[in-house]
Amino acid sequence: MSRIVSSNTLGMQVLEALGIDPANVSAVQISLQAMEPATIQITRTIKDEEARQIVGLLSVYRIEPAEAIGAEDD
Repeated sequence: MSRIVSSNTLGMQVLEALGIDPANVSAVQISLQAMEPATIQITRTIKDEEARQIVGLLSVYRIEPAEAIGAEDD
């Protein structure tokens, strides 16, 4: 009888196969749905310095509302 592989073990194997350091990874989610592309979602923790870098990169962008499609000029 085959041995059951724990999700922790399989997750570590997936991360290793992808070349991802598991040190900061908190979750690995694999989605296999009919007629859809297979996806792997990696969730990792973010440290203070990384958070500052992310905020710095995003601070150059602004979100502006788009005009409604089909809106007519008054």
